[in-house]
Amino acid sequence: MNVKQVCRVVLMGTLSVSLSIISFAHASAQSRSAKPRPESDRLPSEGQVDGAVAGIVVGLVAGTAVVLYLILRKPTITGCVSSGGNGMTLTADDSKRSYKLVGNTEGVTAGDRVKLQGKKEKSTVSSSPLVWETEKLSKDYGACRL
Repeated sequence: MNVKQVCRVVLMGTLSVSLSIISFAHASAQSRSAKPRPESDRLPSEGQVDGAVAGIVVGLVAGTAVVLYLILRKPTITGCVSSGGNGMTLTADDSKRSYKLVGNTEGVTAGDRVKLQGKKEKSTVSSSPLVWETEKLSKDYGACRL
């Protein structure tokens, strides 16, 4: 499962649990006979307790989803690969920045548009382009479009 699918499953589970708890609390609150309580009784009603429990469940599930997303996500970059004197470079589709490719470039060929997983690194020389350390080739879209 990829991160989007995990987030969707967590969101659907959160909504399902929340809606079932809220509807259960609402149905049980309507079915009770109204018993007068003395004013000195300051205990929360069952509806308030159910609401608090639902809030806690939603908060925990949302927190878990955020933590899972931050742990499981992998930075990617998509662009056109070209070959030069210093090795292969990738020009990103979104920012048009040029990155020197290092790391596992197996399967990456010049002239192809690819999506790579990895991380951006700082260049050791200020005049050289940014460096992308490739972990794996995620997708090869074929030849670059001009």
